[in-house]
Amino acid sequence: MQGGMLSYRDRAVKERETGGADLGAVDIDNIVNMGSTLWTPLYNDNILPGPVDNAFAYAMPEGITNWTQLQSWGYNETLGYSSQWHNGDGDHTFDLNWDVKFLPHGTYHGDGEYLAFVSIEPTYFWAAKNIHVTVNVEAPAEPVNLGSYDDPLAGIEIKMDIWTWYKKQPTGTFYYTWFVQGDGKWEML
Repeated sequence: MQGGMLSYRDRAVKERETGGADLGAVDIDNIVNMGSTLWTPLYNDNILPGPVDNAFAYAMPEGITNWTQLQSWGYNETLGYSSQWHNGDGDHTFDLNWDVKFLPHGTYHGDGEYLAFVSIEPTYFWAAKNIHVTVNVEAPAEPVNLGSYDDPLAGIEIKMDIWTWYKKQPTGTFYYTWFVQGDGKWEML
């Protein structure tokens, strides 16, 4: 305590101990997604429906209202993927390229590592005649704190589902899942 004012951490501890509610408080170890949980579809029957505005997940401390309230952001991370699909006869049916993107290393007054702008963005798409493709992206669960109360580390899962049809008959379902962390680490599950 300096000059009669409680520090952020002391105020948070006091509120927890007393059960007091300070609507302006930020709880650094309770990590929430202040963005989208599902943005669908990226492609619907082979058509990108236009720009997907604000289609981002965030893993931020509870009480934050804008990613700019955090500091020390790192560089954007971009993981590029490319895939071609073929049917049982070996015929080329469709291509899809996409980027998994996120902004790591955000801190709140020097504490924690959080995430902003977590997304999957298509970069190229092609489908053969009579092949229909729908792609959905979601952050299916709430972010988690992989760290501690004193040193939070945000983590969030992001998932892409692809459904295909040939002449209106379902032909396949594909799932891709990534887990990204506030320290910039990631894993394809």
